[in-house]
Amino acid sequence: MHTGVKLEFGNCCHPKESNHPWIDRAFVAKAAGSDQRCLVLAQDKVNEADFGKAVKLLNAAAALLARETGIKDVLCIANVIGAGSGASRAQSNFTIPYILI
Repeated sequence: MHTGVKLEFGNCCHPKESNHPWIDRAFVAKAAGSDQRCLVLAQDKVNEADFGKAVKLLNAAAALLARETGIKDVLCIANVIGAGSGASRAQSNFTIPYILI
């Protein structure tokens, strides 16, 4: 995922490949008036059939980037197409906090 941009507050990083299998974007967020940082991983437009695999890859990306950046708090935002049908419960396999869209 090397983009030449350092993953730090104020920078948004994305893989060079538009169809990268792990994540679409990564950025560092922090609360106003605080130095506490959170690594945010975003994956856009995952279809329901591939969501289980995407969760595994997002967990792997979170572990790798947390180790590389030293940022222990990680949040994942996943936009899952067709998640409303209720056929998938892959989100239960997340090892990190997540938001499903």
